[in-house]
Amino acid sequence: MNKSKGETLKILKKKGFNVPDLKLINLKDYKKFNQKKTFEICKYFKGAKIAVRSSSKDEDTSKSSMAGKYNSVLNVNSNNIKAVQSAIKGVIKSYKKQSNQNQVIFQKMVKNVKYSGVCTTIDTHNYLPIIKINFTEDQDTTLITSGKTNKSRTINIFEKKKLFKKK
Repeated sequence: MNKSKGETLKILKKKGFNVPDLKLINLKDYKKFNQKKTFEICKYFKGAKIAVRSSSKDEDTSKSSMAGKYNSVLNVNSNNIKAVQSAIKGVIKSYKKQSNQNQVIFQKMVKNVKYSGVCTTIDTHNYLPIIKINFTEDQDTTLITSGKTNKSRTINIFEKKKLFKKK
């Protein structure tokens, strides 16, 4: 079963990657308890600027990466419940399929960015199970997903245990 982008970020954080703290809400829970869930997010981030990001089940699969396909809303004031709700609705509205398994990611906005990019857990050209990081040295965190740069770099991290399974 494919992991969502949010679930993958949690795994990468546990492996020691520098992933900003995050919270996930699935659409089923949000539809049922939207006011309560929004309040919980606002309380958790306590007035910080946050990124409200997509985490659709069809966004990142073992056969494709659709980085940048769905909306993200940046620099949302978590003290403003209406702004947070509006950002959530904007992300959800951008999903191609309105599955209850889809999620919304909430992360504290990063400051003083030196490097930013996209990380996948599979090489989408040959489907090898590797961690692939495509990044740029720039403060604009949207350059890689928007395709606005030709100055990106790539790092491939091979996980020996996944490449060479013992029989």
